[in-house]
Amino acid sequence: MEISLKKLYYLIYLFFYRIYVSFFPIKPPIHVPSILDITNDYIEVRTKNFADSFEKTMDFNTNIEKEFYDKDMYKNIIMYSSNILETTWKKRILFETTPRGNIIMYYDAYKQGFAYYSDSFNLPYKLLNAVAMKYVITFLCRDFFMDDGVTPKPSPLIKIHADEPEKPNDVKKNNMKKTLNKINTISKNFSMRTNKTNQKQPTGQSIEKPIEPVNIQNRFVYLGKIMNFKFIQTEPKFNVALNGFGSKLLDNLDSETKLQKKVMSYQDYKNLHNRKVNI
Repeated sequence: MEISLKKLYYLIYLFFYRIYVSFFPIKPPIHVPSILDITNDYIEVRTKNFADSFEKTMDFNTNIEKEFYDKDMYKNIIMYSSNILETTWKKRILFETTPRGNIIMYYDAYKQGFAYYSDSFNLPYKLLNAVAMKYVITFLCRDFFMDDGVTPKPSPLIKIHADEPEKPNDVKKNNMKKTLNKINTISKNFSMRTNKTNQKQPTGQSIEKPIEPVNIQNRFVYLGKIMNFKFIQTEPKFNVALNGFGSKLLDNLDSETKLQKKVMSYQDYKNLHNRKVNI
């Protein structure tokens, strides 16, 4: 009798459960992607577009001036303030919306890196790299992208600007570092042999780690928040030298400009008004 009652209760439960499910179906939980997933998707899309550009016949370096490919010409131009290279590339600005916020980026010809404004201070390097990929594709300056560990074809500017020959002082420092490393490895091996009495190790051998190749990365310069960016760029002012030449007309013009820039106080205005009345 008890078993039959349990079966009856179970059948009633199933009946009402199916009715409830038919009217109120159980929905699967909604998967909300995290900020890391959205950032990784953004980086994958930008990386794919950058890699696809190498398969196209279009020249993606038409906007790069020839001075960047000649180190001496580049140094002769970049040494002057407000030179043509810096002023030109500061006007080529990219406004990009990323999962970590908005970014304003342009290429700094003097620092040979990508300067950017962002409200987020600590942005990951891979995200900035993805924005730089879009920048070089948009403004046809793909050789400015220096990261040889990401690009399918290394930029020729790496050999011109990044790979510099070692100076004599640097060679001496490197030799000193190598000798110190050998001394440290020999002392470590000697201490290990004294501690491990049961194991025998060959004497006079130093363990040297293989030198891993260092990848050159892009340079990113953080310039502050977006509110610090000047949307209206003024042209630089140049002072014209007159070589000692002067005239009464120039003096009058100079005094007039100084008078316009001068802010008159209320007391000066009253004194000037009283003089006019007395006259």
